[in-house]
Formats: sequence, structure tokens, C-alpha cells
Amino acid sequence: MLGKLLKHDMRSMSKVAAPMFIASGIVSVICCAMLYFTFGFFEEDIHTVFGAIMLTGSFYLIGLGAIFVMWAIVSFLAIARYYKSLFTDEGYLNMVLPIKSVTLFSAKLLSTFIWIAFASGVAVLGTLISVVLPTLLYDSSMVAGLIDTAKVLLGLGEDKTALVITIGIVKLAESLVSSVESIIIIITAVTVGATLINRHKVFGSIIFYFVITLAEEIFSGVATLVFESVLPNNLDISAFMSSLFALILSAGISVGMYFLSLFILEKKFNIE
Repeated sequence: MLGKLLKHDMRSMSKVAAPMFIASGIVSVICCAMLYFTFGFFEEDIHTVFGAIMLTGSFYLIGLGAIFVMWAIVSFLAIARYYKSLFTDEGYLNMVLPIKSVTLFSAKLLSTFIWIAFASGVAVLGTLISVVLPTLLYDSSMVAGLIDTAKVLLGLGEDKTALVITIGIVKLAESLVSSVESIIIIITAVTVGATLINRHKVFGSIIFYFVITLAEEIFSGVATLVFESVLPNNLDISAFMSSLFALILSAGISVGMYFLSLFILEKKFNIE
């Protein structure tokens, strides 16, 4: 049943998400062309091609912005789909199906995750096409410079101790878990707003989200200060402990928000 519910949600969302992804691909190709032309204009007299540079550069920046706007739209629609499928007339039909609440909620949550992750992947791919591909086509040696710059920013290519590598792995894991956590908190905020708040549901959901995230930031900040004060002479271990605490906290909040949403759906469901 979980697979059938997931398939239904994926098919429903694809009707609006697929055009967005196609548009992102088209815009990425246009951005690629604009940046390629901009590179070429710099070989000419800057005074004679200044207007062309401004034109192609403006289209390029607008295109990059459009890619991320479409990512935001798909992410918003995925969350709106969760609300519509549970807290409107469609939700009433779902709730009378002979399935458990945990199955229904898990299907809706998984569908939301998949679409947001897919939209994020499309946005990253579009950005790479817009930035790396025109650079590679114009001058492949420039790509090596971009890679070297990225390595410096990420701290790669240097000799590192096992502890520093471990810190990097923990931070990467924390970033991934934090991304999942953000979506679960948003889903829980929507659930709380739709079921427990009678008036100003959207405002209440936003407040709930910011209260949870603010509390997490406070706990993480306090933990970092504690570790730095306890281990003032070993910043690497302090950074490791801080990152590990943030990872555990994000995972704990994610699990807590999941069960809170499930509890609300099971005990306090309110069809509008």
C-alpha cells in the first residue's frame, strides 16, 4: 500500500514539477550560451562591447536566479501537496482508506522528500551547466582554476590528520541530516498549523518552525561554547565534539518531529 500511495503522489506532483524541470533545463542552456558569449566579448575592446556584455551578463544572472526560483517553487508545491492530500477534501478520502496512519503519513513524507531532493539535484545540475560547461567550451584550462579554487574553499588537497578528516565527515553527515531535518520540521509545522491552530494557521506554522529552529541554534551554540571552554587547548577535538553534538541533535529533532506529526494525525486529526 505504501508503494501505491507513493506512486499516486509522485504522479500527481509530476504534472506540475515536470514542466518546471524542463524549463530549468532550457534556462540552463540559455545561461550557458550567455556566459560563453560574455567570455568572447572580453576579447574585444571593452568600450565597444560594453553594452553587449551588460546584456548577456544580465540575462545570465536572471537565468541563474530563475533556476533557483523554480527549485523553490517545486519545493513549495511538494509541501503544499502534503497539506492538500491530508487536510482538504482529498485528505478526507485518504483518511477513510483501510490503511494505517503511519503508512499514509510515511508515503506523504517520502514523496515530499523525493521531490525536494529531485528539485535540488536539477538546480545543482542546471548551475553546473550554466557555470562549468561554458567555461569548459571557451577555455578548458579555466576549469582547472575553478577546481583549484573549490579545493581551497573546501580545504581539500592538504595533508590532514585523521581527526580533521573525521571532523569533515561528521560535518558532511550533519549537513545531510540537517537538510532532512528542515523538511521534517516544515512538515510538522504544517501539520500543527492545520490541526491545532484555529485561526492564522499559516502564521502559527511559521512561528512553530522558527521556535524549533531557534531552540536548536541556541542548544548548538551553548554546546559549542561549553566544548571550547572545556577544551581550550585543543580546537580540533572541540570542533569534533561540536559537530557530533549538532549531528545527534539534528537526528533527534528529526525523529521527534516525525513522531509528533504522526501522533497529531492519529489523535487530533481535523478535516476542514
